[in-house]
Amino acid sequence: MRVARWAAFALSAAGAASVALASCSETPALTEGADADVDVRADGAPGAPFDAHEDAATEADAGKDALAADIFVGKWHALPGAPSYCDIRVSEEPEKLASKWQPCPSGRQGCRKLDTTWTKHPPSAPGLLVDVSKGPEPTRLIGDKAYFMIRRYWHSEVFLLNNQPIGYMYLLEPLDEAPSLAIATGPIALVKNSPRYCAVAVGYGDFGAAYDLTGRDPTKPATQDNGSDEVVLGWAPWATLGTFTTKTVNVTEFGLGSKIGYFLDPALGETTLWVSTRAPSSVGIFNFTSQSARLLEGNLRSEYPTPAPGGAFVFDTSTSAFAIAHAKDDGTFTRVVTPASPQVVTWKALDRSNGNALVWVESDSGLDYTNSTLWTAPFATTEASLVRRKVAKLEDSTFSGGGGGVANRGVFLSLSGRNEATITRLSDGMGWKVTGEPGERFTAPIWVDDNEAILQIAPDPDGKFQLDSYGIVRIARSTLGPPTVPSGL
Repeated sequence: MRVARWAAFALSAAGAASVALASCSETPALTEGADADVDVRADGAPGAPFDAHEDAATEADAGKDALAADIFVGKWHALPGAPSYCDIRVSEEPEKLASKWQPCPSGRQGCRKLDTTWTKHPPSAPGLLVDVSKGPEPTRLIGDKAYFMIRRYWHSEVFLLNNQPIGYMYLLEPLDEAPSLAIATGPIALVKNSPRYCAVAVGYGDFGAAYDLTGRDPTKPATQDNGSDEVVLGWAPWATLGTFTTKTVNVTEFGLGSKIGYFLDPALGETTLWVSTRAPSSVGIFNFTSQSARLLEGNLRSEYPTPAPGGAFVFDTSTSAFAIAHAKDDGTFTRVVTPASPQVVTWKALDRSNGNALVWVESDSGLDYTNSTLWTAPFATTEASLVRRKVAKLEDSTFSGGGGGVANRGVFLSLSGRNEATITRLSDGMGWKVTGEPGERFTAPIWVDDNEAILQIAPDPDGKFQLDSYGIVRIARSTLGPPTVPSGL
């Protein structure tokens, strides 16, 4: 069963990334509290910061692993809770890793592109370099600032896995400001001809930032029977993002199947970590205060939690309706949006600049999503209190059903063609067309505000579909002129 073509793809891609191989340094990572389930002080406060086991990449990695030196710029230390066989680190100087922007090569006015020269080892063919599209809300407002969770990727000149990246970094940064957090894994390493498996996923939200970390001991055979069910959860408030409280949990505590259950795309509410889960496909909830774990009541078939006041909005996929429900921290939930057949909900978003107004898309379900219609309503947590309003018919030759769309400042940014996007005004349904650069295609909306439309891009020289993304483009809205796209209603 699928929620939306876009959501299904994004989750499957994220799942593939979650089992990516990370390296293992021969220097043991710190494992304070390794024999205990909880790595916190008795009063529940975060433990003391971990000392750097390798203070500088230039000293620890240069000459030993050039690719690791390429990733770990500046001072780093072991990620709290990481097993000794993982090389996963948190930066002590994330400000040194700020994204850089440069004019578009076409010379187009009001156009800037992300500088991806952080890697000296680009892929040998068009491949994954950067991604900001995973999860239900990878870019969002925190207070009055727009934060991005950018994933940077590294490739190797000498060790290729079908041109797939072998090292990656999560970088949390406000738009055009110094990064607040960086967590990265080193490149894959072979130890006695066996790869060491470690993967980390990072999310953020109202509370701060958090991660989930999985691994498999390289001394054990890589079989399902002895696969690890343990996941290290780490969380830190905005005031102290570098100092994480950690707890080691078993996936079975969430009600997931042993050896087959796992998490996707962590996101944070005010006191809660929300994740999509597999085996079963549902939504997992971890409360930081009580440190309790659960699934939605009745293991509701659902996914893609978007934290909101009082809980999170989730896709309810338990019936063919593909609806939206509001879930609470205690695992209970109520239906909020039920589309009329033959339509299904194919995307949801929140306009956090407007009191968390709910924005969603309903489309006819078939081989493709067609007849997509944009809706909005003031924030509501029950269907009885929902005051829905139809906004516009969405033009969409990609048949994605508005998937990945971003709502902010009273508009909705969605893909409408291979190299075309539309900004739709929620007040009256009028819209602006946004076109990309020659030889490229849009792969995902990233952000929209009063000044810019920001989208993820991939090469598209011959019109063939490309999944790999290699950059981000920012296009000034001042260059778009007045809205010319009618609502179509």
